[in-house]
Amino acid sequence: MKRKMFFFGLGALTSSLILSGSTFAQDTYLSNLDSIINKWLGSAHADADAEAFSHWDEDGEIPTSCARCHSSSGYQDYLGADGTATGQIDNAAPIGEVVECLTCHNDSTSYLDEVTFPSGITITDLGPEARCMVCHQGRESGLDVDADIEDAGVTNDDEVSSDLGFINIHYFATAATLYGGEVKGGYQYDGMVYDLKFDHVEGYNTCIGCHDQHSLEVRINDSARMSQCDDCHANVSAEEDLRDIRMNGSRVDYDGDGNTSEGIAYEIETLQVKLYQVIQLYAANMIGSPIIYDTTSYPYWFIDSNANGAVDLGEASFGNRYGSWSARLVKATFNYQVSLKDPGAFAHNAKYIIELLYDSIIDVNNALSISNQIDTSILSRGDGTHFDGSKEASRHWDEDGEVSASCSKCHGKNGLAEFLTYGNTRSTEIRTDGMACSNCHTVDSDDRPVFTEIRDTGSSVAFPSGDEVSLNNSSQLCMNCHQGRESGVDVDNSIAESDFRFLNIHYYPAAAVFFGTDVRGGYEYTDNGYSSQNLFLSHPAELSTCTGCHVQEDNQAKHEFEPSLDVCNFCHTGDSFETLSGSPSANYTRIQTLGGQLYTALQSYATNTLGAPIVYDSQSYPYWFADSNGNGVVDSGENGSSNRYSNFDAKSMKAAYNYQVFQKEPCGYIHNGSYMSQLLYDSIANLGETPAATRPSTN
Repeated sequence: MKRKMFFFGLGALTSSLILSGSTFAQDTYLSNLDSIINKWLGSAHADADAEAFSHWDEDGEIPTSCARCHSSSGYQDYLGADGTATGQIDNAAPIGEVVECLTCHNDSTSYLDEVTFPSGITITDLGPEARCMVCHQGRESGLDVDADIEDAGVTNDDEVSSDLGFINIHYFATAATLYGGEVKGGYQYDGMVYDLKFDHVEGYNTCIGCHDQHSLEVRINDSARMSQCDDCHANVSAEEDLRDIRMNGSRVDYDGDGNTSEGIAYEIETLQVKLYQVIQLYAANMIGSPIIYDTTSYPYWFIDSNANGAVDLGEASFGNRYGSWSARLVKATFNYQVSLKDPGAFAHNAKYIIELLYDSIIDVNNALSISNQIDTSILSRGDGTHFDGSKEASRHWDEDGEVSASCSKCHGKNGLAEFLTYGNTRSTEIRTDGMACSNCHTVDSDDRPVFTEIRDTGSSVAFPSGDEVSLNNSSQLCMNCHQGRESGVDVDNSIAESDFRFLNIHYYPAAAVFFGTDVRGGYEYTDNGYSSQNLFLSHPAELSTCTGCHVQEDNQAKHEFEPSLDVCNFCHTGDSFETLSGSPSANYTRIQTLGGQLYTALQSYATNTLGAPIVYDSQSYPYWFADSNGNGVVDSGENGSSNRYSNFDAKSMKAAYNYQVFQKEPCGYIHNGSYMSQLLYDSIANLGETPAATRPSTN
């Protein structure tokens, strides 16, 4: 049956291609026909004896609910290639069919460029990979989980209901994994943010970019496409070697085993073990009915009759299926299945799967009594700094669909790379899984990062004040973003125009503080002297730049950008950066004291001089709000944009700006403690108060 169906399809396809006279037909198919046939015959798509195609043999036909992906005629029916309506299956399919040539090569698939997922979300502007995604998307989504729970009418996550049951995403839902939070394939917990599509390098970020479309094998070393995984990944010569890959942007110990060099696949495996562990603890102790899982037996979850935690003979049977479901258990088991039924999830979108597993573990574990809980403090959900695609710095623009031109340099997918190349910015794509390597590393002719090369930043870097400075090394990459968006010059300009409003230097302006008065990042009061660049004169030369401290030998491979306390302890003592002996500790104490006093002085000035009390919230834009009841604290509802503070005058505007510098540069005590202290000291004095600490001299 298989060979008959195949050659019927091949004959029809070949005749069509020859009659068309197209170069595509002649070059791609006719000249390489033997190779294509052999690849296909050895693939899972051609195996008529496999469960995926033989499951319905006893029934005599494949039902409409399954025909789309388990028969050629069903797939064509769904796309309307047989003349029926698109987006639905009109007829059951005959048994014995496989995924043959005409399944993917017909008039309908040639125009297919969008796919709708079980969540109802449609991904558009696709290429040939859309043909794969029609089936490799799963049959359920996280939204279906919520819908079932709502339909069951349960109001308590731990309430057992006969109207609840296990929800199965189905096999090989690789596209759902790849697109992550965009299509909501997994169950995404309220209040949590998830990585979107995994953004691999150009040319290798689609199904057929990495898989041969006929053999389905991963293109490990594809000479025809000049594709070699080991161009970027070390020691990859076979598919099993892919499991050992661990990129520099994912060196967090997600599973808490202390190993950050193992392949990311093994991090996922350990988290799967932990999720299964808490699921079993929950079922036994919260529901009172022990549970077991068998990956090869439908419906996968069964009653653990003897409560030994293992699947014993006879337990993995349909008659012993698990039936005591709560909403919490449905969510966690769905995500467990999502992680298992895409065996290549570690490559397709490891971070999304890690987020699903982590959130499920935390949710279930927190429902257990303390005596039954596992230690989750050793687990990690996301990457640090630049590579966490679920953080606000990457995802603030989700509703807009793109990162605006004014923000793209530091927050866009390839914004910094474009700025360094063209000298300006434009709106760019959202960073779906953190900062792209190509922002800091040069790329080759195929747009793949060259990790041994750093982008050229020019001879100097311009700051918002208009001042330009240089470090003459790779630290200038950091300086392009960690410089703030406003300066003391902008404050003066705004005041000169009688535009009294809060100006925000923006987050982590480390370079602006590091260079001090050389770039005028803070508001500097007239006739007062301010410290310039912190030269770290008593330190080794390599510890006087951004990369010198933040890309030290012990974390260079990890790309964590966290300085090493061990390096500091060569000269300083202390178990944290804030408590390091000498100037770090002295600066930290002084800055915290002055910062607290400045806030008090600002509130007093706003109340007594401006007649309009003010409060500050570091987490809520635009940070300064009207203190409606004058109690000095941010109450519920006060930190909304509509309640923004609007009574600034010149003095309060200057002080509020410098207070924000203090808040948004938490490491100013190390980067340039004297400059930060001077800004705070002078702001307090300008408001008419006596500063509680001494003003450091200028360097």
